[in-house]
Amino acid sequence: MAQLASLDLEGVLIPEIWINFAQKTGIDELLATTRDIPGYEVLMTRGLERLQEGPHSRRDPFPSRQGQARRIPWRR
Repeated sequence: MAQLASLDLEGVLIPEIWINFAQKTGIDELLATTRDIPGYEVLMTRGLERLQEGPHSRRDPFPSRQGQARRIPWRR
């Protein structure tokens, strides 16, 4: 029988990406976590919307991924 082990990459093996980005850019809203804003999708949407308002805004580099979470229900 095969065995599987998993590990949370961000915050375990590498520093928290959003926290470091918030510190580098001075955008305090990016410091929010799912402890502050329940719901990962809401949290990410707010973070990305905030980025669109500032000088760090960019076009989505992966437009084909839009709505991906809805197509893969087991991923949640």
